[in-house]
Amino acid sequence: MKRLFLGIPLPEEVKEKIRVLLKEIYAVRGDFSFVPVENLHITVKFLGDVAESEIHSLSEKVLSVVQNYHPFPALVQGVSAFPRPERIAVLWVGVQCAELLPLFKDIHGALEYVWKEEREDVPHVTLLRVKSGRKQGKLQHLLQRFQNLRFGKMTIDRVVLYESHLLPEGPVYKVVREFCFGTH
Repeated sequence: MKRLFLGIPLPEEVKEKIRVLLKEIYAVRGDFSFVPVENLHITVKFLGDVAESEIHSLSEKVLSVVQNYHPFPALVQGVSAFPRPERIAVLWVGVQCAELLPLFKDIHGALEYVWKEEREDVPHVTLLRVKSGRKQGKLQHLLQRFQNLRFGKMTIDRVVLYESHLLPEGPVYKVVREFCFGTH
């Protein structure tokens, strides 16, 4: 079994701008679990534990969707929180792009997952998870300060199948396969 998810990698220049924000959040010294900068990505679908024998079939389904897309631009901008800014459990950076939700929906459909429009399916990059309410007020202040911060533009041209290895010092991601848009 492999612990897998589908994601979209961020360009280094966007990660560097996010790193500057993270330095300010680190200074809060709250009870937070940070996503390492090298692991930052736009999550398309968490797949969980998948048998190695199923990876080929899963890959073919993703490829059948992705080959119908062409590269498109996205704007990485804004900082917000789930479930809401007044009660932060997850702090994230937004990704503004009209083509992302249809891509997500098509991939979920191909993989036979139920797509629930009412879900909080907001294209985003998870920065951290809050372990306790300690320093929540300071985090909310930073969220207000950076809610419109622009991290840059990017071109979305592929979806990546990642394997996640959970280690005591945090997860390590390994690329299993890349699915480039418009290719077979």
